[in-house]
Amino acid sequence: MSEINLKTLIKERDILLKKLEVIERAIKEYGNTEENLKIILGDDGNYQLEFKSYLSTKKPADGFPMNTTWLNQILYLLENRKRFMSNHELAEALTTYHYNFNVDKMKRKVSVVISAAYKADRIKGLIKVGTTKSAKDALWGFDKWLTEKKEIKEEHLPFGKSSFHTIVVE
Repeated sequence: MSEINLKTLIKERDILLKKLEVIERAIKEYGNTEENLKIILGDDGNYQLEFKSYLSTKKPADGFPMNTTWLNQILYLLENRKRFMSNHELAEALTTYHYNFNVDKMKRKVSVVISAAYKADRIKGLIKVGTTKSAKDALWGFDKWLTEKKEIKEEHLPFGKSSFHTIVVE
C-alpha cells in the first residue's frame, strides 16, 4: 500500500484536466462532422482522439490563460490556487500547460519573470516571503493573504506547512 501525497494528487488532477480538455473539444467537434473524428491506439498504449479542429481557440478547459504573458500565467496560478507557492511549484504547474519545457527550465523562467515584476513593483500587492533570506526558500503570494502581524493566514498557507510563524517579508 502506498501513500498518496500532495504532489501525486496535483499531478493526477492536471492529467485529468488535460483529458477533460480533449473530451470537451471532441464533443464540440463531433457536432461539426462525424467523419473527421476517430479514436486511435497510440504507440504508448493509450487511446487518443484524432480530429480536425474547427475551433479558433486553444484555451484549456480549466480557464488557464495560455495565450497571455508568462507573468499573467503565473499570477493566474497564484490567484486560482489562492495560496503562497514556490518557484518550483509554479514551474511544475506551468509545465502541465507548456509541454516543451521541463521543470528546471520552467523554474528559471518563473524565477526571472516573477522576480523582475516584483523588483519593478509592477503587480500591486505581490510579495515574496520565506523562512530565510535565501531565494531558494521564497514563496510568492499577495499581501492580502497576510495577517496584521505579517503572518500567512491559515487558508493561504503553502501546502505542507501547518504553521508558518517566522517569515521574512522583503
